[in-house]
Amino acid sequence: MSRGELTENVPADELALFINTQLYGLMVAWCMSDASVVGSAKTDAFFDSIIKPALMPYKL
Repeated sequence: MSRGELTENVPADELALFINTQLYGLMVAWCMSDASVVGSAKTDAFFDSIIKPALMPYKL
């Protein structure tokens, strides 16, 4: 059974920079938008479309 663990060769520094940059951009877009934003729905979508694909090559 997979526990979602990552391999040892994960480029942690690069992924952390990538994730922080993406999240910062997302938060700036939310702040600049005059639309009502449901944060939890956007966070789930962000995880599914950005974070999961970025980590997939490094899953055990």
